[in-house]
Amino acid sequence: MRVESLCDTRKSNAKLNELKSEELDSGDIKVLPCHETHKQSLNLIDFLVSMSRICNDNFDPNYEHITLEDTIKLDKIYGRNISLEEGLHFPDRVAPRIKFRWTCERTIIKEDLTFMWYRVFVQIADFANLLPQFRQLIITDQCQLFRHNFAVMSWVYYLQETKNINRKLGIPFGNGSYAPMNIDEFEYKCDKEISTFKQVKKFYSKLDRIYQPFLELDVDEKEFCIFKTLLLFQFEENLSDEGRKICHRINDSLIEALWVYQSIRFSESSYEERAKRQSKILLIIPKINHAIQMESDLTLLMSVFDLPLALAKAKAKNKTKDKAKTKAKAKAKDKAMTKTKDKAKSKSDSPAYSDSPVTYIPKTKVVEE
Repeated sequence: MRVESLCDTRKSNAKLNELKSEELDSGDIKVLPCHETHKQSLNLIDFLVSMSRICNDNFDPNYEHITLEDTIKLDKIYGRNISLEEGLHFPDRVAPRIKFRWTCERTIIKEDLTFMWYRVFVQIADFANLLPQFRQLIITDQCQLFRHNFAVMSWVYYLQETKNINRKLGIPFGNGSYAPMNIDEFEYKCDKEISTFKQVKKFYSKLDRIYQPFLELDVDEKEFCIFKTLLLFQFEENLSDEGRKICHRINDSLIEALWVYQSIRFSESSYEERAKRQSKILLIIPKINHAIQMESDLTLLMSVFDLPLALAKAKAKNKTKDKAKTKAKAKAKDKAMTKTKDKAKSKSDSPAYSDSPVTYIPKTKVVEE
């Protein structure tokens, strides 16, 4: 654990003791957690912040500054044939730990989009694997949590890292690439790249709207870490019995820690004000989940394991089906037209019949005199 985290804990404990003495002198008793719970909660918060910083500082020196050519090459050789279980056990097989650069150096290409989502997977897997409660889960429970929660955690990670970045120029992706706010279609080689850019812009514009509550509530690093961990352990209903118990315990501890931290950070606020703020923070969770569901097609497109390929195959299959249907319709139409022509020709060549069902009038040639 870092020295600054320990200092923060000591400062917080001193603040708590100061508050207790003020309450006794004034006779105004505020609702505060017991000292033991308070201490455990602060230790948990310090631990989460330390783990988050360790993940941010952990990168491969060989990939400290990757170029456009590096991104294209890495996107082809990493992540595609890795199972989720193997990806959690060996995150570096999904993507190398490049150093994040939240800068706007060049416009994105489709390889930036896919590769950086693999890199974010590695970041979140590293964070999860540092948590004792996650390691206590059996691998099937770990995979289940990641399937449900990776997308929302990646959103919160992105928001946390770009909190203090000016995004007027565009939306950074973490490897020096960015999606500019204004589309210049002449910069892109084909309609496919333009379509990718438009999808990215739509996706992240929704993310920016989700970010507004974080800005309004002034969520800081410690609260982000608590929130991120809460997201990891949600949707535990389909886990094993032991897995559900672990998730319930850690979620209870995280909610308690969030409340304790507010008692310190907003010590001058009333109990009702702190309760209201905590409720607003927790209500962001269903908003993010809803936004993910609304954009499920793009989430699948940018998902980590095999889904981009499956989606491409499904689209190709549908395209083939549509082509076959169009061809069959054209063939049936040609056949019907040929049949109609043959029928008309046959009728013109056959003997003529009068309106009477009895009288037969043979067809004769007219001879000019």
